[in-house]
Amino acid sequence: MHKSILTIDIRYEHDVVLARQRARQIAGLVGFDLQDQTRISTSTSELARNVFQYVGSGRVEFGIDDGATGWLLSITVSDKGGGVFALRPDAHRVHVIIRDVPSGAIGSVFIPVAGLR
Repeated sequence: MHKSILTIDIRYEHDVVLARQRARQIAGLVGFDLQDQTRISTSTSELARNVFQYVGSGRVEFGIDDGATGWLLSITVSDKGGGVFALRPDAHRVHVIIRDVPSGAIGSVFIPVAGLR
């Protein structure tokens, strides 16, 4: 089951900065170490910046998912345009590392980026 924590609409450049700050804060609150907080916030920021720069608007949604072994942090960056695919048709997926929050186990998930269905 997915529980939404926060949604940020990306319309202005300062929304990209806000997405980065919130990604770091939420990652810290659920128990990621400082290095992982930096990775998560940087990844979120870069994806949000691509949305702002190449499409103009989109959103970042932070949530918690009930995984098979516990809760998982979920960050989805989306838009309704061609995004990166308009510039790089060979781009397919972004690899994001997430952690099973209660047990501390490391896992990975492939999250589709703008325009991939």
